[in-house]
Amino acid sequence: MALNLPDAVTNHPYLFAVFTAVTGYAISCIFGLARNILIARSTGLPYLIYPIHERNMIYGIITAIPAVQKWVDTWKNEEWRDWWNAGPYPTKWKARKAYARWGTMYLRVAPGGIVLECADAKAIDEIMSHRERFPKPWWTYTMLMMYGPNIVVSEGQEWLRHRRVANPVFNERSNKMVWEVSVEQAHDILAHWKLKSDNPPTAVNTMAHDFMSVALHVISAIGFGIPMFFSEDKTATLPRPPFTNRQPDPGYDFTFAQALNFISFNITIHAAMMGGMLPVWFPKSLLAVYQKHKAIHHDFSRYLTKMIGDAQEAMKDSTEIRATAAKEYMSHNLLSVMVANSVSQAAESNGKNKPLSPEELKGDVFVFMLAGHETTAQALNYAFLAMAVEEEAQDWIAEVIHEETKDLPADSRNWTYEEVYEKLNAAKYLMNETLRYFCVVSVVPKHTSFSGCTITPSSTVSPGPIHISEPMNINLVASGAHFDPRSWGSDAATFNPKRWDNDFQPPKGAFIPFSGGVRACLGKKFSTVEFTAIATIILKDWKISVKQKEGETKEQAKRRVWKLLEASHAEITNNVGEEVEVVFERRK
Repeated sequence: MALNLPDAVTNHPYLFAVFTAVTGYAISCIFGLARNILIARSTGLPYLIYPIHERNMIYGIITAIPAVQKWVDTWKNEEWRDWWNAGPYPTKWKARKAYARWGTMYLRVAPGGIVLECADAKAIDEIMSHRERFPKPWWTYTMLMMYGPNIVVSEGQEWLRHRRVANPVFNERSNKMVWEVSVEQAHDILAHWKLKSDNPPTAVNTMAHDFMSVALHVISAIGFGIPMFFSEDKTATLPRPPFTNRQPDPGYDFTFAQALNFISFNITIHAAMMGGMLPVWFPKSLLAVYQKHKAIHHDFSRYLTKMIGDAQEAMKDSTEIRATAAKEYMSHNLLSVMVANSVSQAAESNGKNKPLSPEELKGDVFVFMLAGHETTAQALNYAFLAMAVEEEAQDWIAEVIHEETKDLPADSRNWTYEEVYEKLNAAKYLMNETLRYFCVVSVVPKHTSFSGCTITPSSTVSPGPIHISEPMNINLVASGAHFDPRSWGSDAATFNPKRWDNDFQPPKGAFIPFSGGVRACLGKKFSTVEFTAIATIILKDWKISVKQKEGETKEQAKRRVWKLLEASHAEITNNVGEEVEVVFERRK
């Protein structure tokens, strides 16, 4: 039967071209979806149908809009809410309880491809343990190359080059440095909040921002050798190492501290603008905010280049590279250590292992800064807000801290890493439960090998191996695995730091806040040491509670904050999205 089009379409070449393109796209989507449904059925796994693939840029932008997220939260049908929230990364944590309905392994099928959602501990462990069969889809991280190629966006031999240089940086000597700086920063934030022993209960309405600042200060001191504090007066009394001028150097628009602060607090927009996410045709030059991001990106890149160049120059004067790296550079900062490692490894291999280029070193330093800053800061904020709501859990944590520290010096500034860190378990319980429940990083992305693969999940998912015949993305969903009653018990949906007492260890693959396998996060101990020092020092002496609004009861205030926590969404990491006013009161 002939298709009769309106004359307005057939007689107008532009309308006809648009009609043809739209029709062709629609037919392509229909056939693509039909093909992908057949592939999904062949696996034997349950599947959900979506109109758009998760990697679609327009879909990503729409789902990241806060107003859209709030609108979805008003939907009365819980299954439809979970269907929407389980798709995009920003809202995936909200669908954490839906795996009881759909199963811990299912497929999301769209015209543009298939995504395997995996929250099964056994399958997760297998996938993370076999890097060759399930590589990281590095191409989805290209926006993180804004300062250069790095360990996150590499695979195979290139990834090994980066790892050989970076892995030795995170050792016990650097952990000691992290401890010392974190103890100092804990006391600095207490002073910033004006918390003193003789104070009445003190309200704080900038806790999320301040924890972001503390994490940034730690990264600055350890990563770059540049101390930062809340008080300019305290900073002014310190020796002035390079790159700490209060005014921009000639030829720069921003100081190093200004650039570092701006990037850290605006990382999502900065990555979008400087990481190539904006279309080529987008009129970037018309945006004033783009011009500022561009200027800061340019200055920060030059600062990093200068730091790397200075470290490389110092290495040229060394006749014993390994000795110099160990004795001299280790006392400076991790960036210098990476430069030393890169040069020394290349020398010891007689040129077989080429050193990382300045661009690669900049790229690695940037992603380490991003990961360390975001994860620890958000974990601290979630933990303290959870303590403010869950008073019983807070009292238990404080009681354990008291037992752990009662024989230590009264002034925690005298606590040493070697003598104290291993004794402090309460803060580690709190950190683990915070990362389990709030899933600061909700997803670990993987990909099947391009020739297909086989996965053997738990028997409750499939009685035998599952064969994947086509290449597809895999999401290892922490927000599903962390709430699975098979791994965590009947109280999996409850925030309970006590579960970590008595050396509790979840099944392999059930707890993945730092990923796992050979590609596990190198900075796990760095983050844990930092969190442990800061949380222990504050919670040892101070009780936190929710600041009640006018006319609000204590229980209503706690329910308000918990509802806000439950509505968390992700940008780079999960976050609450707004400040919560809390009150600190001296423990008696």
